[in-house]
Amino acid sequence: MPARKYCIKKSAASELLIKNATLITFDDGHPFFQPGNILVRDGIIQKVSEEEIPISNAIPILNLNRDYVVFPGFINAHNHIYSALARGVPLEKPPTDFSGVLENLWWRLDKALDEESVYYSACAAMMDALSGGTTSMIDHHSSPSFISGSLEILRQVADDFGVGINLCYEISDRDGKDKRDEALRENERMLEKNTDGAVSALVGLHASFTVSDETLKKAAELVQKYDTGIHIHLCEDRIDMQHSLKNYGMSPLQRLEKFGLLNEKSVLVHGVHLIEEDYALLKKYNP
Repeated sequence: MPARKYCIKKSAASELLIKNATLITFDDGHPFFQPGNILVRDGIIQKVSEEEIPISNAIPILNLNRDYVVFPGFINAHNHIYSALARGVPLEKPPTDFSGVLENLWWRLDKALDEESVYYSACAAMMDALSGGTTSMIDHHSSPSFISGSLEILRQVADDFGVGINLCYEISDRDGKDKRDEALRENERMLEKNTDGAVSALVGLHASFTVSDETLKKAAELVQKYDTGIHIHLCEDRIDMQHSLKNYGMSPLQRLEKFGLLNEKSVLVHGVHLIEEDYALLKKYNP
């Protein structure tokens, strides 16, 4: 069933005055509570003030009577939208290590996703995000049975819910070259759409231990062509470091640098099992 049939259309006033809110700001990195008012126009905050904000009579007013707090939206810096469908999923064989978690849960789930389930997982994820005050997310997507067009569905749903989103598709060699190449193309389709700033995208990679040198080279070509960064799981488990040292004689981070995949735009997630040399390398690209 085409997911676009289920799209939820936003309807919002072009202008809105929020009055008598308890504002939480983070000026200078410290939380600060104050009473105040907020003027919003076309979805963008125009003014925040402790004083009355003059408006025309035509502007809708939301009076919070100091009963509610208003604060800057949170950012989810690493998300898997489809994981919204994992709640309560029974495991036939409880995993005893990281590989078991991937094989018995996450890789089973992502392979089962189709167009409709990608759509509904996105709806559930957006509702969860907004209910918790999260207004932006950086997502890392995988649906090997439905690759082409999957990121566009996530983009549309995020737009419908008014959530800012950065997208990528997880490139991996674990399902063969055809799936890998389709994943490369899906990343490029979203990167090509990132022309007006309305949506942002990165090049997604699963992890060092599931990508070949050939795949890293192809990903690097996208990074250079579109002046972007990568989004990758880095040393989430010891297997990532052990595999890289054994097969390539270097850490996963050093391997990424070898192929020109490190820059200030990269999102390197977890980093639990880095070696000492890696910290200097991270500082080099994010001083």
